Amino acid sequence: MSSNRHLVIGRIQKAYQECLKFSYEHPDIAVNRCRKILEMMLIQNHREKQGEPDSKAMHSVDKLVDIGQYLGIISPLQGLNMRVIQTFGNFGSHFQDGAEDELCFEEIQPCVIATETLIKWFVPDIDMDVFSGKESTPEIQTEIMEIEQESNERTTIRSLIHQLAKDRLTKTGDTIRLREVSKWFEKHHPKYSRNAVETHVGMMATNGETRLAHRLKSDGSDELFFRVKPGLYRLYLPGDDPEPIIESEQHSGWEDKLVIVNTANSFDAVQLSRMYMSPNTGGNYKLQRSKYLGIYKNKSVPYIAEVIARISFHKSTSDGYVWWRNDHNIEKSELVKLAKDEIDRRMDFDYPVQVIITEGFVETNFKKTSQRGMLQNNRVFDITNVNEKSVSELATILENMSWEDLNG
Repeated sequence: MSSNRHLVIGRIQKAYQECLKFSYEHPDIAVNRCRKILEMMLIQNHREKQGEPDSKAMHSVDKLVDIGQYLGIISPLQGLNMRVIQTFGNFGSHFQDGAEDELCFEEIQPCVIATETLIKWFVPDIDMDVFSGKESTPEIQTEIMEIEQESNERTTIRSLIHQLAKDRLTKTGDTIRLREVSKWFEKHHPKYSRNAVETHVGMMATNGETRLAHRLKSDGSDELFFRVKPGLYRLYLPGDDPEPIIESEQHSGWEDKLVIVNTANSFDAVQLSRMYMSPNTGGNYKLQRSKYLGIYKNKSVPYIAEVIARISFHKSTSDGYVWWRNDHNIEKSELVKLAKDEIDRRMDFDYPVQVIITEGFVETNFKKTSQRGMLQNNRVFDITNVNEKSVSELATILENMSWEDLNG
């Protein structure tokens, strides 16, 4: 491999675009590309900071990560992301008695996100939209494909999946594998792509969060499957199975979370509008659901607020999607309008975008006392042991604590 950084970055870009291309139809190939990217970054990082790695380390991700952490040229968090990629890459690249065939888009996301995080570390000034070739994400491509296919064909993917389920799942408890559904479509309806078919199956599973990214049928026909485990489905049993998921991350413990967002360039606008917005590209911008949001500037969090909802838009013509609401007294349509109006007023980056709407901000003085400032886009604090009863009470508690105190 060339030691020229620009050539290495070009090869990383090629592998990353291949990862995105294969992430739906061939997820095993996608994670293999992620591992390839990791190897290129590890070797180049070692060359730039320590010289040429020895021959044994050159061909071992394990050794390169261990040596890099020992020498201090790889941080513990970078090492953690590298281990995620290594594990997925090994799984997808080797025979696993057929289990590797059950990988799907949703299951490889930790690997893809870890890869994107490391690319941003390796190329600090990178524009990921340009780096990815400015292609739509697989999710958007699938949605467009769905609309085009279902408007042009009398027999929809939905109706065919219903028919297949009726034919194959004749007894209570009967199951079907995702790859069986895909192979049936390949044989009988090859005009439909595998990613569109598998996305429909995920959308029609009542306990899978894939359904939250799609506009479901109001007649309940999309509540067809219950996912037994990754890649294995049976019919949904109303009354026996849990109610279908209707909001994202209901089980996540969000009531005990405080997320701090870096608003160095938008502090006043966020505080005034009560809306925080950022690119909705995952990786460094992935936001967990939380009860409270604090805005950061100059090693301090002067304000916190209760979170109302998170809304995202894929592009300027999108209807907008409400991922979750902490306050169900506000209609989704009203939240979408508030978010879109604020985007039109002050967004200074490209779509996709996410907006966090909050209640009014309350003053506090939650300081970061360690030497370095906040480098990442956001940070989540577990406040389970704080025992606050309101945002005002939490603000008072935080005035007497530092980040390091709360982190324990």
